[in-house]
Amino acid sequence: MKLLHVFSVWLALLSGIFTGPALAQSVTPVCADPAASMLWEVSGAGLGNKGVSIQLFGSLHVGKPEFYPLPDLIEDTFRSADHLVFEIDPTSATDPQTAMLMQERGMLPAGQTLQNVVSPEAYATLQQVLTSMGLPAAGVNNFKPWLVALMLTNLQVSALGYSALDGLEMYFTTRKSPQSDILELESIDQQLAMLDSLNPDMFLGYSLEDLQEGAVELEKMVQAWRCADQDQLSAFMFDDFNNTQSLPLAEQAKLKELHQLLFAERNVVMVNGIEQFIRNGKGAYFVVVGSGHLLGQGSVVELLRARGYEVTSVRLPARL
Repeated sequence: MKLLHVFSVWLALLSGIFTGPALAQSVTPVCADPAASMLWEVSGAGLGNKGVSIQLFGSLHVGKPEFYPLPDLIEDTFRSADHLVFEIDPTSATDPQTAMLMQERGMLPAGQTLQNVVSPEAYATLQQVLTSMGLPAAGVNNFKPWLVALMLTNLQVSALGYSALDGLEMYFTTRKSPQSDILELESIDQQLAMLDSLNPDMFLGYSLEDLQEGAVELEKMVQAWRCADQDQLSAFMFDDFNNTQSLPLAEQAKLKELHQLLFAERNVVMVNGIEQFIRNGKGAYFVVVGSGHLLGQGSVVELLRARGYEVTSVRLPARL
């Protein structure tokens, strides 16, 4: 399952302490459809009469310097926006206080250890992963499973040359127009509360599985994103959630709950926030969220369409 490559790289945005300098170089991909993009335009339902425009952009939360600049249309769109909207404000996410909050919230209560809160199978797999990465098991014994998963995944992502500092959120934030303000659809507290609500054993187990699948799976996801191959990216992110018929019923239920917490519930929150901009705002909103929130069933795109808006995937003009 590709759960952590889909999810924990998003969490890298929350704290630079888990990301390092880029070490590897990537090759510019050759894409089957060079005009495809991860940009959507929202219109209809009288939106134009309100003096509001909404563009949605599907982000990859970590990146490399050679990802940039983006296609001219996307560069022009975000630089001319009146408002840049993110899941959480990247400027607050990189505040040292946030890193401290994450570490505080990521510690187990006094008297508990990681071995007490996950299954023997998950703990044994964790020992194997830690040994393979040259890390001492004692160093994570007091961490909650989600913090362990975050740390290990970001160490792997960083070793492959990716960094949240070169992710889309930081790129947009540091290169936006001085007149553009920054808004957020969620808060760090909300996201940390969501992490605490996840099934710890299942989340850690799937996280470790992702780590063992390693670099190949991450590179596949990055390639699909860079080519804006929405079908492939959606399959990469959601096939494991959708194709559960062969699993025991209890595991199917847990996967459904995991998808609900990671995507479905948060997608509704994001759409409600976007509708607030439409009803009460003014100007151009460039909304940047993880690509998984714009793809698949129950996505932000689907929910907006269900509420009467037209949401169109934007095609890039041919490069001369």
